[in-house]
Amino acid sequence: MKNSRPYQQKGEQVIKGTAGWVGDQVRICKLCGDTSIETVATIRLDHGSVACDDSKLLSEWVADGIKGRPGQPRVFPKDGQPFLDELPYVYRYTYLWAEPVDEESQ
Repeated sequence: MKNSRPYQQKGEQVIKGTAGWVGDQVRICKLCGDTSIETVATIRLDHGSVACDDSKLLSEWVADGIKGRPGQPRVFPKDGQPFLDELPYVYRYTYLWAEPVDEESQ
């Protein structure tokens, strides 16, 4: 079975904020008015490069990058894993958030 968290050893506790903590896939979700949850976009590492099923979002990120945690540099899709690791810090609102995609939930 593929290790979705390449910076972590199998069975090792994953610590939020460490390199590779989100694994190789993140999804951006939104809470709809009827309390259902909709996946807005899925972002994944594809041979070290970031791929996204929402081309508009990807274009924005390529142009502007994202800035998540204080003290961390702006990151871009070309940065690969560090970009995925910052998404949950950028999208962390009650109605719109980013979360790692676990192998079990796919």
